[in-house]
Amino acid sequence: MSETVPDTAYINHAWSDAAWNPIITALYRNQMAAIHFGEYPVSFDSEEWGEIKEKNTPKNSINRLCEYNREGRIIAASYTGHPGLSGGRYVGTVGPAGTGNEAQNPEMLLLVCRFGTDVDPDDAIVDTLPLPIGATQSQIEPRLDELTDEASDYVRSVVEHGGAPEEQSDQYKILKGFQLNEMDVGWVWNQDFPGLWAANNRGTIMGWNKGNQHLYSAYYSVVSDENIDRVDDVYDILEKDRSSVWALSEGQLEALCGEYLRRKNDNYVELISAGGALSDADIFGGVENASREVLAQVTFETDTDKIKDKLQRLLAYDSDRYAADIWFFGPESQEQPLPEEIKGTPVSDVYVPIEAVFEEFETGLGPEFVDLLLAVDLTPGRPNI
Repeated sequence: MSETVPDTAYINHAWSDAAWNPIITALYRNQMAAIHFGEYPVSFDSEEWGEIKEKNTPKNSINRLCEYNREGRIIAASYTGHPGLSGGRYVGTVGPAGTGNEAQNPEMLLLVCRFGTDVDPDDAIVDTLPLPIGATQSQIEPRLDELTDEASDYVRSVVEHGGAPEEQSDQYKILKGFQLNEMDVGWVWNQDFPGLWAANNRGTIMGWNKGNQHLYSAYYSVVSDENIDRVDDVYDILEKDRSSVWALSEGQLEALCGEYLRRKNDNYVELISAGGALSDADIFGGVENASREVLAQVTFETDTDKIKDKLQRLLAYDSDRYAADIWFFGPESQEQPLPEEIKGTPVSDVYVPIEAVFEEFETGLGPEFVDLLLAVDLTPGRPNI
């Protein structure tokens, strides 16, 4: 990857309680991203947030929040906790990844918010306190006078009680977050970036690694001056020399290979939709007017041992008891390391490189289908909430 291209990450505002909706709306309107793991400690120092036990512990999340703002990231910020904001997300930068003056001195934001279904979104954020990255509670406390009286009183009460006072626990929330760089952010709709939609990550805050080409293509399409017509155009920016099939999401690859089976086999029909519902295969189909079925596995996996295991489990279905046409669609680089035969079946008889499938579509089998999978066609505007 080019040294000038920032890494990618995501933040999901997926609080399902309707009492969060005014806060989510306020964050969306102000192009902010924030997390909430309780009221106490009032700190951006991950060392004050306890031990690391799992990926999404408060300690890890606070650490990531500060790291992204310190080092700079391209961020996907979704606000799906609000039903009116589930159709897309912001893509933009934080910290020194931005292009404007505001990116040169990134700050964290302590947000004191009113909580409840009857709160007006315009009043949901009581006040914000900009703070240095990694600020400790002892560094924050002397600055609480910079907040409004309402916000300051609540934070002081939290500090005094070591958490939210019982009588106020359902009235306020303290969030930790940051502002997306003002000149470097835009809204993208899910239907314009189905690969981004399909590659959506769960959890609160984490690096976006798998499928991040979709986030890059969304960012460079909406925010930058780069000319992005297809998702795979982003590989020129990322300085990656690879087949365009790798620009697809996993679901799109399954769709491509399913369509390949249909176009290469007369009377082929899909019997179960491709996807994770099947334990050992991704595609289950059949051939009309013939007493045979079709099973296929589709993968971007590049670990040879995992490829071999997938293939062994798939070939187990081809037996005297149950005859089936077997297809295994995988990376070209992973065919050669495999044994010549598995369960008595020559690997070359069932293994089809995904790069070859994509090239066959582009060169005649269906270039229009590939264009539909990879085309970037932006819908203007953003939710009016």
